[in-house]
Amino acid sequence: MLRDVQGILLLAVATLGFLSAAVPDWNPDCIQEPVGFGRGTVGGEGGEVVYPKNLNALKNYLKDDVPRIIVLNRTYDFTGSEGNVTKAGCFFRKCGEGFQYSLDESDTCFGREMTSVTLDKTGPTPLNVGSYKTIIGEGGRGVIRGKGLKIRKATQVIIRDISIVDINPHVIWGGDALVFNGVDQAWIHNVTFKNIGRQFLVTYQTSNTGITISSCTFDGETPNSPFCDHKHYWVWLFWGTDDRITLINNKIVNTSGRLPHAGGYATAKNFIHIVGNYFDVNSDVALEPWDGSFLLVEGNRFCGLTNLVNKHATNGNLFLVSTEKQAQRCEAVFGQPCLPNQYRLTNPVMRCDAPVLAEALGMQLCPEAVNDARQSVCVPAPVLSPDSTGILEY
Repeated sequence: MLRDVQGILLLAVATLGFLSAAVPDWNPDCIQEPVGFGRGTVGGEGGEVVYPKNLNALKNYLKDDVPRIIVLNRTYDFTGSEGNVTKAGCFFRKCGEGFQYSLDESDTCFGREMTSVTLDKTGPTPLNVGSYKTIIGEGGRGVIRGKGLKIRKATQVIIRDISIVDINPHVIWGGDALVFNGVDQAWIHNVTFKNIGRQFLVTYQTSNTGITISSCTFDGETPNSPFCDHKHYWVWLFWGTDDRITLINNKIVNTSGRLPHAGGYATAKNFIHIVGNYFDVNSDVALEPWDGSFLLVEGNRFCGLTNLVNKHATNGNLFLVSTEKQAQRCEAVFGQPCLPNQYRLTNPVMRCDAPVLAEALGMQLCPEAVNDARQSVCVPAPVLSPDSTGILEY
């Protein structure tokens, strides 16, 4: 009898593709140069090296198009620098504590209890970043507090080894951490995002191409959240008219949505390659492929995601690699298989929309950029039988 039970268990393990606990911790140092769509980005290479001594110096160094390497070796604290402002708003969801207010913008307050909202005036107006800039932290001391960055109509930007934190975390529409608005060639690397009122990352309704976000920490633990659970919801929003973005080797923890929200705007069109990232705990919807989106999702580790795909997201395209057979479908486009995702405490979703591969085939340089990122993945690929799913047991 015991032998029969053992046989049944072994068969179940083989069929489901269970893996042992040999999944390493996240390694933020395994990528040392831009890969994927942002490969070849040089930022302010060859420009003057400067150390901004105060808030105004930082603003001025960032905003022009002069090649420059801007070294951040302290905390640049903008909180309170422009005073507070009180505006019309609402309770997004009222609970005992830890909730978010919302400003009355874009119909967010429709049907909600109205109230006055006080916030730091500096948050909604980010620092403008011009072309040919490298913004780099030194010795772990590079912190921008209370204000985000906006790359607008710019090319060749590198932002690395810094933290962007504490932008009106209690207020939706209180400020974004990093905005892309007409960007070509940007590398965002080893940046920590935490306690942000709205989006960690957002692309505006323009073309945003040649972008790689690598080895960043998106820390969703927050004092205020829309679901009153201390988990950040507003993670990534991509609705540019021609976005081409690689997200690789990032760590995303304690969130509740938008991983990413892609497309859905009238003129939105984006190709997002989500590869080799570590997703740990997301309490609501994660992947949201809306109209105009093409998401290629491979080689990631998903742990504790309640709803992997938003079933209400319509007309978008998602190629979510969960089996070896699905991975082999990539060979016709990329000349090599994709990497299966790995799942723990997360229900895999069988969804491989063919238009994603067709879009990749038709885009100039897309296959080369995708292969470049895939070959740099730090998460070891699972060994699966053709139809088994990479479910982790550890």
